Amino acid sequence: MRLVYQNEGQSRKFVVTETSDREITDQFIDYETGYLIVEEIGKIDESARSYYYTLIEPKSGEIIVPQERMKQITKEENVTIDEENGWKIITIRTINKKTGSELIHEKLIELSTQKQIRSSTTSAFSPNPRKTIIDSYHESKKQEQKHQDFWSQEYPNKTFEEKQIFWVEYIYRTMRMQGESGYDEYGIFNQASYEEWKAHEPQIDLMLDYVIRTLPFDLTEDEVRSIINQRIDRS
Repeated sequence: MRLVYQNEGQSRKFVVTETSDREITDQFIDYETGYLIVEEIGKIDESARSYYYTLIEPKSGEIIVPQERMKQITKEENVTIDEENGWKIITIRTINKKTGSELIHEKLIELSTQKQIRSSTTSAFSPNPRKTIIDSYHESKKQEQKHQDFWSQEYPNKTFEEKQIFWVEYIYRTMRMQGESGYDEYGIFNQASYEEWKAHEPQIDLMLDYVIRTLPFDLTEDEVRSIINQRIDRS
């Protein structure tokens, strides 16, 4: 990345342009700092690539190099006590001098037990307000409750045919996500998953047989059934 400066009367403007060794993947004004963030991707060597971040003062076009940026932030842990909820939040920000990347590391600790409830590492740069570890904690709790409500209230009220459709859609969606992520599509079939499914659906064997007959697998029904039975240890 390089900046091309243009003088227009009393003002000085600049344009961000690509260089041959890196590709610009994003540009935005960081919500917290107000800096223009330029995200690039470039080669580390022939087999590896990395993201690089450049901070620019949007009015002057001044580039804030990592060494200068490190002077602007505290290197110590920031501790916040939330007495109302009984939590302690420990936060520290780190900077990668080579790439300009900034990460925020957070820990959520229960005051009464000093037990760590949650930890997270997130990018410090975003055009939107950053979600804190407490935000993530509350979101995960809502998702857990939604998950529990589905299995305890919504799923039991489905007809047998509706349950069959649910398992076909669920298995198909999960296998596709596995494959698109570069993993083994059949990786979802394992002993732990099988026991969890059976706890929710006592007739899971009937549901899986219906899935095998319904989904457009590349293999024959017998081959798919053999793979699944072996992985979930079902005879």
